[in-house]
This record gives sequence, structure tokens and C-alpha cells, in this order.
Amino acid sequence: MEKIKLENKEIVVTGQIMSNDMGIVPGKNTFRIGEKIIAKQTGLSEIKGVVMKIIPLTGTYTPEYNDEVVGKIIETQSSGWQVDIGAPHDAYLPMTEYSLAYIDTRRTDAMDLLKKGDMVFVRVIKYTQTKNLLVSMKGRRYSKLKEGIIKKITPQKVPRLIGKRGSMITLIKKATNSNMLVGPNGWIWLKGNTVENELKIVKSIELVEANAHKQGLTEKMEKILK
Repeated sequence: MEKIKLENKEIVVTGQIMSNDMGIVPGKNTFRIGEKIIAKQTGLSEIKGVVMKIIPLTGTYTPEYNDEVVGKIIETQSSGWQVDIGAPHDAYLPMTEYSLAYIDTRRTDAMDLLKKGDMVFVRVIKYTQTKNLLVSMKGRRYSKLKEGIIKKITPQKVPRLIGKRGSMITLIKKATNSNMLVGPNGWIWLKGNTVENELKIVKSIELVEANAHKQGLTEKMEKILK
């Protein structure tokens, strides 16, 4: 029998045979019957080592250590900020984890740095099921996001927006001459050089949201961007 093995980040549907290689181990949302690994639900295939699993196209965001996400300041406190990152619990950004290391946190008011409604790019540094969710802005990559637009999609559709080896998001950024930050929480920050290009990006994101489970998405994307 010819070996079957899906590539990483391929769309699969419920009941589809993903592999008949006994060297592959069924992971989350898959099961084995004989030699075959079969999909339990529609989603994106993911292969890590010898484990094959499915990332569902619907569901909520569960934070993981080192996730880089876009968030929104919802409360300023004396020693830090409460941040909404689309997780089951709000995150906390301590002032000691603010991006500018040279700030004297003993003499600086949190309100002077970030205020309610500000959008930020942060990194998850701790998450437990007991609502202990901490984020950080230390490092050059992380900052307050000035101007731009925030767009949200289902977290499970983020891999489709990014594409294989970043192909889809690279296509969008090049075609619109824009900057984009996409987190696994499904929150996207975008900033184009014109309003027209920003609208193109929004339409592109909406296209992915509606068609993530379908083939031919790249061709449809190219038409929108033209």
C-alpha cells in the first residue's frame, strides 16, 4: 500500500485519512484504526516529530509560554496594568516587565506609560489554570502600538492567515506595503501606508476567516489584493 502522509498545515475534514504510516503517532483530534490515522474533526493538520494532530478551526484561545500577542490595556494599577489578550482570564503586566528598562519604576506612575484603551504587543511569560497570567514588554519587539487598526479572527484560523512558512501573510504585507502583527490569540494589528491598503488588509483577513477550511484560498487572496 502506498504511504499517505499529509504535510503540515493542510486542511482536513472529519473522517479523512491523514496517514497510514505506523511510524506516525495519532495526536489530539485524531484516532487510529489499523494502520490509518483518521481526523476526528475539520481543521489544520500539524506534525511535530512523529505526532500528527489537528488544530480545530473554531474554539477559544489558551495562552502558552512565549506566545507573542496583541492586547488591550483595560485597567491601570499602581504597579502595573490589567491586559485583555482574549484569554479566559485577563493578563497582568507588571511595571517591572515594561519595555524601557531604564525607567525608575519606584518613581514612575503607571498612568504615565500606558492608559486604558492602549493597544500593546506583549509576550506571555506565565500561565496557570488558577488565573495566574503574566505578560511582559521587555525586549525590542514589544511596545505600545501607535495608530493602526485592530482586527480579530478565530484563534484557530491564525495558521491559515500566516500560511505555510509565512507565505500568506508575506503576500498580504508585500501587496499592501504594510506592517502586521498576528498573535495566536487571533488579534491582529495592522498599519498600511494608505487607508486603501488598510482596507485591503481587512478584506484579506475577512476572506481567511470565511474560507480557512477551503482550497484555493491563495488564488482568491491574490485577486483581492490586485
